[in-house]
Amino acid sequence: MLFVASRSEYSRCPAISISRRWFDQKSQITGLVQGVGFRVAFERSARSYGLSGWVRNRCDGSVEALVSGDSDAIKKIIDWARQGPEGAVVKQILIEDADLTTLRPGQFLRLPTE
Repeated sequence: MLFVASRSEYSRCPAISISRRWFDQKSQITGLVQGVGFRVAFERSARSYGLSGWVRNRCDGSVEALVSGDSDAIKKIIDWARQGPEGAVVKQILIEDADLTTLRPGQFLRLPTE
């Protein structure tokens, strides 16, 4: 299932109202999100929320992230990603359910550009 969350539409995004307590979610963040420290800041924030997963730049200029954890922590990282670090201009976040089975709980990686 794919959800689109622009700044104005985010509050109505059904991904945030999922009742499951633990799940995996993949996001693609577009806008001015490369060259502003987005991946490093995303990784720090995700770790501080106790999430597992990875983040990477995409060749198309977006940032992609896969996170796994408590639904409240997932909501927090998506809320954070709406603004990103200083200098970022987030235009849209595409969100879809995912399956993260290859990482240990608490492991968060910054992957190379794909």
